[in-house]
Amino acid sequence: MSTSQPRPPRNVTSVGGLVVRDDSLLVVRMSYGPSKGRWMIPGGLLDPGETLDSAAAREVLEETGVTARPIGIVGIRTRSE
Repeated sequence: MSTSQPRPPRNVTSVGGLVVRDDSLLVVRMSYGPSKGRWMIPGGLLDPGETLDSAAAREVLEETGVTARPIGIVGIRTRSE
């Protein structure tokens, strides 16, 4: 019989950069994890103390080499584990 308590839900904040230019959408092909081989918008987890804007710009730059300037929020998603 297990005496461990159930784990509380884990909150994780991540961002994605929806970069559009000249009617084209910037996407990256995932090279690892369960999404390997799929095309997705660039994104990832926030660093401690980082804002949503700065995280989105950082992730786009890290994954594509493109310097982007966030201008707003397109959507928010939440789910339970």
